[in-house]
Amino acid sequence: MKTSIFLIALATISWPLWQTTWGDLSIEILQIGNDVVVTSSGSVDTTSLVLGSTEVFGGAVQPAPAANPTENANLTIGFPFDPNTANQTVEVYFNPDFEPVAGPSSFGFESFTSLPNTGSGDVHGFAANPLHPVVGHAPYIAVPLGYVSGDLLASEMTFVNTSFVDLGLTEGTYAWSFENNEVTLTIVVALGLPTLLGDCNLDGEVNFLDITPFLNTLSSGHYLSEADCNQDGEVNFFDIAAFVAILVG
Repeated sequence: MKTSIFLIALATISWPLWQTTWGDLSIEILQIGNDVVVTSSGSVDTTSLVLGSTEVFGGAVQPAPAANPTENANLTIGFPFDPNTANQTVEVYFNPDFEPVAGPSSFGFESFTSLPNTGSGDVHGFAANPLHPVVGHAPYIAVPLGYVSGDLLASEMTFVNTSFVDLGLTEGTYAWSFENNEVTLTIVVALGLPTLLGDCNLDGEVNFLDITPFLNTLSSGHYLSEADCNQDGEVNFFDIAAFVAILVG
């Protein structure tokens, strides 16, 4: 009798634990040589989200929201869009009542969309907060068609002969909190590689091709370690003389 009571009590305590899943999606964007590589792994808890639509997505990155028409910054990881590929169909989930998420509205300074050269794995992704709370699109998480809540997701994609500057990305770590889901995006130059000051187009050399990317970074107000030529932790007017000295040195 005591054993039965103990088992019933244990089941009562444990029930909400095994009934609940938690989503934790980790995405990393690395500049590796002349290429940009995006990898993603983790899971999504769809039980706490609302299914909005079924769409066909391909790998793509849009670091900042578009002003007209209003469009979220978004990132989809996987192989390039192909209308003839059935497994690019995704289910788009929203927060309850299409509520915004806790997190930034962008992870870069360009609102255009860039498509990868190669990719593989489960096509999935997310959109950040809208530019405007009324007319903007609601933030979402996209998962493969038929996805089972809590299942492992893994995918990657590569932008060949492309840099962070080309894609409009800003180095840093970004986080979004959907309902019961955490999405973390880390954008870094390949770990362990030294920063080459002045190499603002990230091609491994410092020459006149770095002038425009340096000026773009300077005017955007975003941080790029290669553009921080006086190494004070900021990219601003005070880096100009140091950049010129590196360029002609």
